[in-house]
Amino acid sequence: MIRIKTPTKRIKDFHLSYFQKREIDKQFDFAISRQTNQEFIDFFSFLKERKTSILIGKPQKLEKIKGYIKKNFNEIYRGLFNLNTDESINTEVFKGLRDEIESIFDYKAFSVASTPLTQGVKWGAYGLVNKLKVQICPYCQRSFTSTIKGAGGKTRPVLDHFIDKAKHPYFSVSLYNLIPCCVVCNSSFKGSKDFSLRNNFHPYINGYQEKAVFYLKPSQGFDEDLTSILNGKYSVGIKSLESNNKSFTRRVLSSNEIFHLCELYDFNKIYIDDLVNQSRIYTPEFINELAKMDIFEGDLEVRLILSGIKKTNESYLYTSNDNYRVLNKLLHDISNDLGI
Repeated sequence: MIRIKTPTKRIKDFHLSYFQKREIDKQFDFAISRQTNQEFIDFFSFLKERKTSILIGKPQKLEKIKGYIKKNFNEIYRGLFNLNTDESINTEVFKGLRDEIESIFDYKAFSVASTPLTQGVKWGAYGLVNKLKVQICPYCQRSFTSTIKGAGGKTRPVLDHFIDKAKHPYFSVSLYNLIPCCVVCNSSFKGSKDFSLRNNFHPYINGYQEKAVFYLKPSQGFDEDLTSILNGKYSVGIKSLESNNKSFTRRVLSSNEIFHLCELYDFNKIYIDDLVNQSRIYTPEFINELAKMDIFEGDLEVRLILSGIKKTNESYLYTSNDNYRVLNKLLHDISNDLGI
């Protein structure tokens, strides 16, 4: 679970311009004119008033809006949230309401749109992911999320709705609610789970960073020592280094459980085995000897090169390339665990 770069001001401006070009205010006015229920009228008026915050507001802002709707439009909130699960909900009324909201915050149209804006920019899902340049799935870091669009074919990362769009259709096209990721994480694991900032990491805000680490643990039935690991009898585990921070630890365990990270990483043992074999050769003593050579700037550089981390142009500054290299967080942590 890694953090990705937040959208730039230009991306926010493009996103807002797309909906202005679709005459979103007129769409709201039309929806309001069709309502006979005063609460529905007030609700659409509220959404119209907050449309900018809904479309380009940061995750914390979206959470506040969601909380406001739950408190002040509770019947609508419950009706949309439980539409497919609660038989007491008036399906016809609330399905119609959801359809009306979706016609304004139209994700289906956005997902295939290529609407011309300024400076030759075309906006829609492809335009967004092309500008965001998220190269690796932030949830699992196992899959590339490249964007290609040409005459011969096209592909892009899927866009996960951090806050489930079926339960909260007004966030269907909210910029900060659209997380570029891989199909497996989006469809097979997360699905329609309704994430929140309290219980889940938001890729635009935070990730594990150095506060949670992956490590190798001997397989069940084998000795709790390095010998078992060196002999390939291990599995991948994860632990929080913030044991006193219950909120952080809860989110670490939640992301691992939902996205099956350790289970998936056990299928990548070919890469981990390479590190295990390196640890046999590159002992601390050998690394210290290499560090004395003129081509290296110290043992830190040697260790970083062995774990595949890129050095920047500035002396002694390194980047972990979490957004560009698959399994980078895993391999970086395992390298440290093995003493490389």
